[in-house]
Amino acid sequence: MLTYLKILRGILLGIGLLITCAILMVILTFTIPTRQHARRVREVRPAALREAMRDGAPVIRAIEAYTRTEKHPPATLQALVPRYLPAVPAAPRLSRRGWHYDVGRRAGTEKWCLWLRVRQEYQPNRWSFGDDFTYHPSGKYAKYDHGGVLEPVGMWGYYNE
Repeated sequence: MLTYLKILRGILLGIGLLITCAILMVILTFTIPTRQHARRVREVRPAALREAMRDGAPVIRAIEAYTRTEKHPPATLQALVPRYLPAVPAAPRLSRRGWHYDVGRRAGTEKWCLWLRVRQEYQPNRWSFGDDFTYHPSGKYAKYDHGGVLEPVGMWGYYNE
């Protein structure tokens, strides 16, 4: 009977060790790539944000020129072509789905807003549903909007989900 209990205790100890190892493997699987991701984001994100602001500048100028001329913002970015822009510019590498533009509804208290959905490789939080990089013509941003918390970047607002 004593031998049977020793064998049972050894089996239970082995199972416990296997479970502990499995838990450690899961933790390491998520932790190491997250640290690598964070380091990469710190290295490439500032340049990608500057590129997005640079690429957005002609769009912003075109919207402002249209608004001065027509006395209201354009309904779509395509309305700027060809008089104010030769074409709607391609989205910068930061963008997940191209340029987004809204008059009124999403713009909130603003007359209009321009924004990008940020690709995951540029988001500080790897496990988020998506960050937004937003431009409001007034330069005023809510602390919480676009499903996240504001991080001011020049005249733009980066919303970390």
